[in-house]
Amino acid sequence: GMDSYSFGKKITITLSFDPSQLQPGEIPAIYYYDQNKQEWVYLGGTVKGNTITVEVDHFTKFAVFVQTKAQPGTLTDISGHWAENNIRELVALGAIGGYPDGTFKPDKNITRAEFVTILVKAFALEAKTGHVFADTSLHWAKDSISTAASYEIVNGYNENTFGPDDTITREQMAVMIMKAAQLTPATAELTFVDSQNISSWAQQAMATVVQNGIISGYPDNSVRPQGKATRAEAVTVIVRAL
Repeated sequence: GMDSYSFGKKITITLSFDPSQLQPGEIPAIYYYDQNKQEWVYLGGTVKGNTITVEVDHFTKFAVFVQTKAQPGTLTDISGHWAENNIRELVALGAIGGYPDGTFKPDKNITRAEFVTILVKAFALEAKTGHVFADTSLHWAKDSISTAASYEIVNGYNENTFGPDDTITREQMAVMIMKAAQLTPATAELTFVDSQNISSWAQQAMATVVQNGIISGYPDNSVRPQGKATRAEAVTVIVRAL
């Protein structure tokens, strides 16, 4: 459509900003919005006074954001979020990061591969290779998945399939957390309104993580075992398990 079209030759765009808004060590940079990935992509630019200039070959949404040289961990979208402190804690540990544009996207769903990667980093598991599924051999997270599988923290759906890009469910998360933290299995019955929806293979893990205060129910006393976990929820269960 009209919001993104290419030019025959490069053109120069200049955007202005307010230098008084900058903290020491901060430098402004131009980003463009990638419609396909739905994220801001760093372009850079030349700063002169209160303007910043960059050459581009296509037109889309542009914006000036601050690049902080001193602290790359300044996240722009978690202030006031219920999981803000947990997110900061796990970012400080180096177990998870934000996106290149400085956002964290706390309410975005998290995949099995992403969750496993954070888990392996948070628990500082020694890398173990050789445990590769047919659908992880070329995947960016194959080493983390192999490590977690070697420690028997994760299973595939079967011996060939791990489903790295599937969104992780709350009950899958419970199983992985229980194993990573080596929690003593609990035997208590869960009394959530939807306890009957917990898969048989996840019942013990769900009971264990709930008893340990790692996963909690929602205000309506549901636990939503098949619910898709968000980045904020994933971070929170890992911080609590640590």
